[in-house]
Amino acid sequence: MTRDQVIAVLLARAGQRQNDLVLKASMETEILSVQTDLESNAFLPWFLQTQKDDLALTVAQDTIAFPTGYLRELDEETRKGALYRYDATLTDPWVALTKYYNFDDMKERLPGAGPTLGYVTIGRSYIVAPVTDVSYTYRTRYFAKDTALETNIENNWLKYAEGLIRASLGEVMARYYLHNPALADQFKADILLRRNELILADTAQREAGGMRQMGDD
Repeated sequence: MTRDQVIAVLLARAGQRQNDLVLKASMETEILSVQTDLESNAFLPWFLQTQKDDLALTVAQDTIAFPTGYLRELDEETRKGALYRYDATLTDPWVALTKYYNFDDMKERLPGAGPTLGYVTIGRSYIVAPVTDVSYTYRTRYFAKDTALETNIENNWLKYAEGLIRASLGEVMARYYLHNPALADQFKADILLRRNELILADTAQREAGGMRQMGDD
């Protein structure tokens, strides 16, 4: 379902207001805020996961800027971190780096220059250690912002979680534009339902094809 189709459904449910161009324009703006709020949530769904394999550092460098659209790193596979250094001499060339949570601790453990072994995140960057001795290429796995609903498109939110977007936008419309608390509460209840559905779908995606072992979370 596209952005305009979602808005049309909401306007129809608001009392056949499809021809209310002012309200329609407001919903086109508000849906951007809805998407931003969802992408700021502690829970981020599988369809925002991505990978970038061409981050690079030259000699004597230690700072890698986050990729465009970066939301949060993904550490599902190694349970250590989400940054990898490429080493062409290995059968499996992507070496998982150890994640540190304190810069001084990392520098004390990984001083000087050499192959990258660890990293911390500071601000909007990865800081690696040791300082690079040659040029390296890095891979990162992370959650990224979806294509913004600035035009009449179907992005991944509308493909996989249209009900959550619709309920969230409906709650905004009812509370702040229609001034209808009862309708807003109905949408709010639907938000909880749709969010739970998305969490269940996310769990199914992550566990598809896998088998739990003793000690797994």
